[in-house]
Amino acid sequence: MSKIVAESDDMILTVLEDNGEVKVYVNGVESEEWQDMMDEIAATSPPIGGTFYPEPGTMLAYYFVLTNSYFSEWVESLKVEGDIGKIPCEDGCIY
Repeated sequence: MSKIVAESDDMILTVLEDNGEVKVYVNGVESEEWQDMMDEIAATSPPIGGTFYPEPGTMLAYYFVLTNSYFSEWVESLKVEGDIGKIPCEDGCIY
C-alpha cells in the first residue's frame, strides 16, 4: 500500500493506492471530484524534465500534481509512504 498526504491549514488530501486501485480522499471522505480534477491536471501538465509524462491516475502523477505550481502555495506539508513509482532517469537525464 502506498500513500501520499498533502496538508494545508484547512484541508487534508490523501491519495491511497491499494492492490492497484488509487483513491483520493479529502478530509477523510473519498472524492471523485478531486480525483477527476487531479487526473485532468496531470494529463494537461508539461512533462517532468521536459520529456516524461506520468500516466494520469497513478501515484506518481498525483505526486507530480501536488508538487507543481497548481498546489505549491496550498500544500504546507507533503508526506509519502511506500512506493509511488520512479521517474525514469539515468545520470541526471530524465527520459
